[in-house]
Amino acid sequence: MKSKHQFIFKNSISTKLFKTVFGLYLFIAVGVTIGHMIFEYRYQKNNIQKDLQDVQKTFEHGLALDLWQLDGKSLQSTLEGMLEIPIIVGVKIQNAEDVTIAVAGTVSQNEIAGDLGLHVDLLGLSDETIDLKLGKRYDLNIFMHQFPLQYEYKNKIRDVGEATFYSNTSVILRRVKLGFLLLVVNAFLKTAALWIIFLYFSNHLLRNPLNRLTSATKEVSLDNLDSFEADIKIVDQNELKILEESFNRMIQNLHLSIQERKKSESDLKDAHDRFLTVMNSIDATIYVADMKTYKILFMNKYMINEFKKDMTGEICWRSFRGESGPCSHCNNEKLIDQDGNPTGVNIWQGRNPITKKWYINYDRAIKWTDGRLVRLQIATDITAQKKLEEDLRQAQKMESIGTLAGGIAHDFNNILFPIVGYSEMLLEDIPEESPYRESLKKIHSGSLRARDLVNQILTFSRQEANELKPIKVQSIIKDALKLMRSTIPTTIEIKSYIKSDCRKIQADPTQIHQIVMNLTTNASHAMEKTGGKLKVNFKEVELGEQDLADLEMKPGIYNCLIVADTGVGMDKELSDKIFEPFFTTKEKGKGTGMGLSVVHGIVKNMNGAIHVYSEPGKGTEFHVYLPLADTEKKVQKTDAGMSLQVGTEHILLVDDEKEILTMEKKVLTRLGYQVTSFTHSTEALKIFSKNPDEFDLVITDMTMPNLSGDKLSTELIKIRSDIPILLCTGFSETISEQKAASLGIRGFLFKPIVMKELAQKIRDVLG
Repeated sequence: MKSKHQFIFKNSISTKLFKTVFGLYLFIAVGVTIGHMIFEYRYQKNNIQKDLQDVQKTFEHGLALDLWQLDGKSLQSTLEGMLEIPIIVGVKIQNAEDVTIAVAGTVSQNEIAGDLGLHVDLLGLSDETIDLKLGKRYDLNIFMHQFPLQYEYKNKIRDVGEATFYSNTSVILRRVKLGFLLLVVNAFLKTAALWIIFLYFSNHLLRNPLNRLTSATKEVSLDNLDSFEADIKIVDQNELKILEESFNRMIQNLHLSIQERKKSESDLKDAHDRFLTVMNSIDATIYVADMKTYKILFMNKYMINEFKKDMTGEICWRSFRGESGPCSHCNNEKLIDQDGNPTGVNIWQGRNPITKKWYINYDRAIKWTDGRLVRLQIATDITAQKKLEEDLRQAQKMESIGTLAGGIAHDFNNILFPIVGYSEMLLEDIPEESPYRESLKKIHSGSLRARDLVNQILTFSRQEANELKPIKVQSIIKDALKLMRSTIPTTIEIKSYIKSDCRKIQADPTQIHQIVMNLTTNASHAMEKTGGKLKVNFKEVELGEQDLADLEMKPGIYNCLIVADTGVGMDKELSDKIFEPFFTTKEKGKGTGMGLSVVHGIVKNMNGAIHVYSEPGKGTEFHVYLPLADTEKKVQKTDAGMSLQVGTEHILLVDDEKEILTMEKKVLTRLGYQVTSFTHSTEALKIFSKNPDEFDLVITDMTMPNLSGDKLSTELIKIRSDIPILLCTGFSETISEQKAASLGIRGFLFKPIVMKELAQKIRDVLG
């Protein structure tokens, strides 16, 4: 009769598994033990090496000093002190000639031959004597630590010898061996316990259930699952073999009944996986909805992310658009014909009220897996393109306005030029007591104000890059406020406090104008319904460390522009967002959200700072801090203090406007100059080419037919390279003061020109 435990000693799975586990465990245990011993030995040895290095740092200076001074007693005392350290069993001192002059140590007979005691001989001992006393057996149990002995004498490091420490490692080795034995015994006991437990449980918990399972699975099939009763028999065979045969028979029994089902399920799964892969790889919102019930049947991952949740099974018009019924623009009827067949793709675009984005939608009717008609929609996000289109239209509009403003300003300058010039000459000629003098002054003053207005228009129309230069901005602020007065309701009162003694800042006039206009416009919008007061202050302030807690600036003196209103005000949350691009609280069509963002960018580029103070119902204050220009040293002379400059030189004057040419000629003649004038630039070039040395200066307009002022200047310089040229223009996008200078043109003036400015500029150009 076979024992029920006989399988343990044959080819049972438990026996093979035990052999594998036991062998692997034993191999790992031995390897870990050996590795632990090696590591422990090296660790202890490294600790002794570090301790010897610490001893070296403590005694090397004293040993070097004793060896330099040949102080035997001190050396003996030092060696005796070192031998008190447990890890030191021997010391050898050699001089610079490698002669051993001192040796000390106490070790056992088994490690070093003889009890050395303390031997110090300042006359020197031979190497043979030292080797004899220390013996030759220290290689295994004793290791050495050598280091040079150096002494600094007269600022020079001198080698005086070498020291060798000996340390005994036998104790470390014994400890490591003992630890190794303990680990081996521990591993053996664990292995034995594991073997006993494994044998017991492998028989009762593994073999018997496997045998019962294998017997039962032999008779299993889909046809008799309901009435099946297992007849379990124990057989003396390899369990894995029996299990293999049983499962093979079960597979054969089930194969025929489930083959067709597996095939259809596999095909359906492959199609479903391919569908999901394609749909989820497209960066567009894709969904499928029943065309009758409007229920959502599918959403791709991109659309789920777009709407923050999966809404499969819900109604499309409620989930996607928040409607209470089918969407008014639903195109289901356009996607099928009268017979209910799909008609093709319907393309449309719109803005989704939930995502707040613009999409271009491609809809078409398709047949779903169960044969019903569904709507497939693929929608691509075009919000960025829409914004770009809007920005482009706005930019084109502003460019058109700028071009129109520039053209009007150019023509208006030509009209103003004679008015300014003739009124100046009449004021020079008319007696002080004349009753017409006051009227002439008003004409002249009005024309100058008109000139300033044209300059404001040109400020908006110029497209050249911003140029920072030291300027006093008081007049710019005042001009901007004048312009604002004509654009805001009369229910808003404007009060300004502009201090004239504020020093210059490094700025671009156009940008300063833009700052004032944006801030005052923003303030007027806050008061347009209720009215109120708009206050504009400009002064110098000194900021200390305590004032700069929220400002990224250094302490010092700054120009401070304050724009305050008595409007609706803002809370803290709102005031923290106002400088963000495109953020606005205005109604649609009344603001782009860029004004304050632009102001913030301009101020930051000028190394300044802007701070806002506001409370709901109590108005708002903007404080703009602008640093003073580094070049500010002295106040320049004003026009009022300048004397009228005159001369006698011969001037070639060119301008295609006859009225301007006549007026300019009279002004120049009044100033004492000889003038030859032309309305055609080509004729002026011919006359100059015949006798270039006859003229001392050329004054030319910029915009002229056939040959413009810059091209005329280029031709004149080719003929005579040193000819001084003064270029005058009302407005031009093709010329600037810097470009004129690069062409060799010495002077540049904007029309209309005041007599004093022209007189001074001529003298500057002529030098």
